[in-house]
Amino acid sequence: MKGQMPGADKAIKLSQALEVTVEFLFGGENASGANPLVGFDEAEWVMAPRYRLADFAGGSKPDPVETIPIRKDWLSQAVRIKKNLWVTDLPSTTEGVGFEGDAILCRDAETHFQEGWYLYFYDGMPIVRRVIAPLPGQPLNDLAGSDAKLRLVARVLGTIKLRPI
Repeated sequence: MKGQMPGADKAIKLSQALEVTVEFLFGGENASGANPLVGFDEAEWVMAPRYRLADFAGGSKPDPVETIPIRKDWLSQAVRIKKNLWVTDLPSTTEGVGFEGDAILCRDAETHFQEGWYLYFYDGMPIVRRVIAPLPGQPLNDLAGSDAKLRLVARVLGTIKLRPI
């Protein structure tokens, strides 16, 4: 919120994404009394593979270097996706995403299925770019177009903090 109260439209979107009431956002009270996250001991986990981007050089997904446990309830709250997820490091500082080396949560992508950030390989080098829809109802811009050097790999869902459990 950067020290300012959000407008009503942003507060409503934020409350819907977090599945809490607007009252909870502004006052800390959850009208339903329910906590959308379960306790650590009760949590279910998804094991997401972690890849090194340098290992993608051959064009196909490499073997993972490790697997990262991620809470299912957190995934439901934060990204609403639990399948085909994996983790890698952000190849370079990208405004709106994070800093070089930050862990990013990705989802396999063969096409631009919605507006957002995507991971590509351009002539063998990883890059992250935003795909936007210019006007409602128009198709998403296809960054690849006819450029054979640009290969779409994944949709970037966001940065995550990796901590030992």
